[in-house]
Amino acid sequence: MFIFENFGLLGKTLAKVGRMLSDQDFQNLLSLHSVPEIARYLQNTPAYQQVLQDIQPDEIHRRDLEILVNQSTIYELFSLREFASFKERVIIDFFLTGFEIENLKLVTKYVVLGAQASPEDIEKKLFDLSPWSKVDFRAFLRSKNLDELTHGLEGTAFYDLFQAAKERFSESRAMDVIENALDYWYLAGLPRKVKNFSSRDREAVLRFFGVQADLLNLELIYRMRFVFGMLPEKVYGLTIPLYRYFDSQRLMRLVRSQSLEEFMNMLLASPYRSVFYNWQESSEVLDEIFERSILSYLYRLARLLLRKHLAPLEVLIAFVTLKTFETRDLITVIEDIRYALDVRLAERYFIRPLKVVSLSGR
Repeated sequence: MFIFENFGLLGKTLAKVGRMLSDQDFQNLLSLHSVPEIARYLQNTPAYQQVLQDIQPDEIHRRDLEILVNQSTIYELFSLREFASFKERVIIDFFLTGFEIENLKLVTKYVVLGAQASPEDIEKKLFDLSPWSKVDFRAFLRSKNLDELTHGLEGTAFYDLFQAAKERFSESRAMDVIENALDYWYLAGLPRKVKNFSSRDREAVLRFFGVQADLLNLELIYRMRFVFGMLPEKVYGLTIPLYRYFDSQRLMRLVRSQSLEEFMNMLLASPYRSVFYNWQESSEVLDEIFERSILSYLYRLARLLLRKHLAPLEVLIAFVTLKTFETRDLITVIEDIRYALDVRLAERYFIRPLKVVSLSGR
């Protein structure tokens, strides 16, 4: 079944999975009292030893530690790319393109909203994708408006989609429109990238990312229809044309929901019931429930993929997904410690289902 598979890459990926932080590591981190303590702890873990080897823990700033933690996933991708075959390199490049998308979202938000930060501060937050990426995101920070930013993208893969997104943004003035256009472009192009894969590999890739597209579409419909009040036909035009369960007909029924309750009841009758089952009982803002529930579901899906399969491509997808979520949870820890927040609340904001025990001294 797995003949001609790249088992060298499989071994290296599984080794990286084994070096990821454990629940006990997160428990230990939550018991610490300062950013330098966190930096010192991470510096002594297999997962972050290399990326943090040159820092001085007692001198590092919270923001700089967060940047290095975020960058660690890219280091892992570059490391695996050296041993990847054609199809695995396609997926690694797909993930790296996702980090390009995050850079572009950050730059666009700064240019459009006039974020209360200097270009130098924003520049430090950009993912370093050199020499793989040929797009100079730092140069775009000098753009004075969305038109200028769009013009600067001419000659890149992002230019046409930004032209279309700019027109939609002028109607709604919602950053979600631009961010969704980037997600649309990113996921909608995946079937073309994997068209030469074997049927098994193609199905494995599209199955996982089809679920991701489904969930992004559900969040989009909720926000555009029931937060911004956009017309159903316009909302449907923003949905990503990649799906696992919610095809075009089902999506159209969702966008035509007459009320939020009707919309949520349709989700509760869908294969994603477990993602949204507690929305009525929660006192939290529904925006937060949507995002966190979706990320938690994708986390569980990646863990399941890791347990059920030993095909290199599936293990690669699971590892990169889990590593990305791990870094997000680490940022939560760093923020929690830096601002001396109640550690008992940390579990609420974790993607991984970590059981936080009582910790003395916090």
